[in-house]
Amino acid sequence: MWFKKHKIFSSISKLWHQVFSRILFIYSVTIVIVISLLLLFIGHFLHKEYVEQALRANDHTLDRLETYFDSRNQNLSANLLRLYYNNDLVESVAYALQNNREDYWEYRLDSYMKSNSFVPTTIDSFVNTMYLTDQDIDAINISSLETGNSFNYIFNHYNWSQMRMEKEDSFLPDIKNGIAISKPIHDGVSPESIGTFTAYYSLDKLNNDEEILGNSEVGGVQVYSLDKELLFSSVDELENVPVPTGMSNNEQIEWGHDDGTYYLNHRVDYNLGFIYVGVVPEDEIEGISFTFWFTVLAIIFLAIMVVLTGYVVIRKYARRMREIEYHMLQVQDGNFTTRVNVSEQDKDELSTIANSFNRMVQELNSYIDRAFVLEMKKREAEMRALQSQINPHFLYNTLESIRMKAVIEGSKGTAAMTYHLATTLRYSLSDKQQVQLKEELEHLKQYMKIMEYRFASKLSVEYEIDESLLTLPVLRFILQPVAENYIIHGFKADQQGNQLKIQVKALEDRKVAITMRDNGKGIEIERLHSIQEKLYGEEGTSSESIGLSNIHQRIQLQYGKPYGLFIKSEKDIGTEVTLILPVGQE
Repeated sequence: MWFKKHKIFSSISKLWHQVFSRILFIYSVTIVIVISLLLLFIGHFLHKEYVEQALRANDHTLDRLETYFDSRNQNLSANLLRLYYNNDLVESVAYALQNNREDYWEYRLDSYMKSNSFVPTTIDSFVNTMYLTDQDIDAINISSLETGNSFNYIFNHYNWSQMRMEKEDSFLPDIKNGIAISKPIHDGVSPESIGTFTAYYSLDKLNNDEEILGNSEVGGVQVYSLDKELLFSSVDELENVPVPTGMSNNEQIEWGHDDGTYYLNHRVDYNLGFIYVGVVPEDEIEGISFTFWFTVLAIIFLAIMVVLTGYVVIRKYARRMREIEYHMLQVQDGNFTTRVNVSEQDKDELSTIANSFNRMVQELNSYIDRAFVLEMKKREAEMRALQSQINPHFLYNTLESIRMKAVIEGSKGTAAMTYHLATTLRYSLSDKQQVQLKEELEHLKQYMKIMEYRFASKLSVEYEIDESLLTLPVLRFILQPVAENYIIHGFKADQQGNQLKIQVKALEDRKVAITMRDNGKGIEIERLHSIQEKLYGEEGTSSESIGLSNIHQRIQLQYGKPYGLFIKSEKDIGTEVTLILPVGQE
């Protein structure tokens, strides 16, 4: 078990240390968070919109309910107002409230006998008229404020014959889920009230009244008294529903209950003494559940799609990157023939890296080949140099003895030639790889002195030297072989007037040009091209002793491609050899 856990953690750690795995992780987390926030915002917006739509619909229900109660109140006020237009009726109602029941019956009988109308103007006729004008009334109570007389009328199942006046000590039955609206009664003479008129309305029938409550609407309504007593409810009874305590009106709140969340509309009618509460359960709002599950499923789906898309895309780049890494390790192990496969369709940064890597390996391989060839040829030259050495110190001492003998015998020419030859030999015995330009020029001059003695008046040498460059460090044996090449191949031994001009001058870009120009035999154009190909080609080193190719390759090996030996020539006109060297580079 421990081994499996360790293996899992090791695999996770390995993946985490891969740059593309980290990129995939960061990319996926970022996109999923952004999409989740966006969808949550959209879901919250839709949720809020659905709730507002449901509350607006519920608010319309409250409008209709409030209008219904206002119309009942207005009907009641209008009927009481008609009471005062009939003096006989006002007198009859006032007499009934201010006298006992036996006196009232006698008064009614006397009034009827004296009246010319077949319709009695009694309290019963007045109540009957009230029922006819407002059939929503379920019961009526008329009470006296002075005597305590009370007249109760109950409207029983729309059967007018059963409408009756109860006894004085009786009371109206408890009307549940209903309301009562009371109005004062005056005697038509004084403004003081002599009694109250109370109409009772049962609201059970409202549950089936689609015009008011609308069965298709979400939620329901409740009606409370100002004392927060529940008078009517079209929804299942809820306890502790928050009811406004102050003067707030048209208030909307969110209420969390044990069985869910509710959204409430509040209205207060201080004229009638009612509080209207619209109740909208969240689980009944159409679209809320759909929005929730849509948001959840959309987040899951988009998260999966984003992660899969990112994985597919990044896996492609990771595979190409691992291929590049593999070939780098191959080069590290010494395999310089490996190459990264690059598709023609890929034009991105990884393709650029792969192509650059392939070119680098190719150039590195070529450089190693050239360096190996040069090293082998260098060793071959060193071997031949060792084989050609014939005790140089013994040779130098012998030359010095010959020079002294020539001086003693008075042969100054021989002595001078011997001196120049000995000086040249001493320079050759030095172990230095680089010398100052003046030393290399001095070595060249010693050689040319010997040649001037040899060819007497047939050869003249001219020097044009920039003295500021005399301390410039240069490679040894880069000038004398060029002069020797002229003596061997370009010098006209059968003619007078052979000239060799040696010029040293500074160029732009911190370069120095050492030019040797002669008026010798020159080189035919085909031969010149052949020499240049050997000189500048990869296989330009001659199998002979040190020559022009050797000088050119030594300069480039030391200083780089921009430098070297360059040759121009015309047949029977002359040859010009120029060495380009850097300034300030060793």
